[in-house]
Amino acid sequence: MPKARLVRRSWKLDSQTKQELVSLFEATYNGTKPIEFSNGDTLECLHDGDETILGASCGGGEGQPRLGFGECCGECCGKVLPVK
Repeated sequence: MPKARLVRRSWKLDSQTKQELVSLFEATYNGTKPIEFSNGDTLECLHDGDETILGASCGGGEGQPRLGFGECCGECCGKVLPVK
């Protein structure tokens, strides 16, 4: 089994720049333009064994508290599982 890669990236909703696109699908233009990281690694899609960690927060503007929604993590397993 290939060794899982660590991919860490933050995206913001409603943005027009590539660095702030909301999904990996959008950021890679449907996997046709890989993202290049500062260490030279590239990513065009998730692969089996990759771990994903999703987190979200809102607020935090000037003088405002930031509300976090926690994290959800999982490993890409190469198959689509039915909804339970």
